[in-house]
Amino acid sequence: MAYRQRSVKLGCGIYELYQPLADAWAVYDNSESEMSLIAAGDKVVPLLIYNKRSWVSFSLTKP
Repeated sequence: MAYRQRSVKLGCGIYELYQPLADAWAVYDNSESEMSLIAAGDKVVPLLIYNKRSWVSFSLTKP
């Protein structure tokens, strides 16, 4: 199962809602010309943050 979000920020609640359902997931920042990985996880490692500032910003974004 994969969940991919493009251009619309949903942030708040998405991680908590979809993470338990996914085998693996990733959140990317595509606001620049090159996408950068913000965070990812799977069943073994539920959350691995690559860019803390962006993850906090994403997590606090209201739908």
